[in-house]
Amino acid sequence: MRDILKYRPLLICLLILFAALQTFSQTKAIVDKDFYQIKFIPTDRLNPDSYDHLLYKRMDSAYNKILKLGTKVIPFLMIKMTDTTLTSISNPCDNDKQMRYGDLAWFLITDIEKIPLFTVTKNQWCVWGICDHFPLGFFTSLSFFRSKYSKNYLRYF
Repeated sequence: MRDILKYRPLLICLLILFAALQTFSQTKAIVDKDFYQIKFIPTDRLNPDSYDHLLYKRMDSAYNKILKLGTKVIPFLMIKMTDTTLTSISNPCDNDKQMRYGDLAWFLITDIEKIPLFTVTKNQWCVWGICDHFPLGFFTSLSFFRSKYSKNYLRYF
């Protein structure tokens, strides 16, 4: 019995590690599945003075499912930040232009935690538009500097 007690801390650590790995793999699976099922960006965070948000107010269950997982999904979303594949989703913060999967990752991360845009982009953003999340011109800038911004965010995170 004493021999077993000697290994108790090790057994507890192994149990915690096993539980963490299981949660890690479940989180990745949820992100990989639901990320590509998102049909639109929830518009409840748009600035009501700049946009007729009542007309467009809607929620997306796949988007919200990822959000509920919190900060533990950010590493999986960071991988997707540089994806330039076009989606069928229109971007309400960029004149309803067709969104890329990388843009979607930026939206999700910003909904989970506030991204310090000056730290990530090395630009001073002065004018905010219809989105409470992103300044005017952010997505145009992102299209040119997607890789740079993603690397800066990775260093920040």
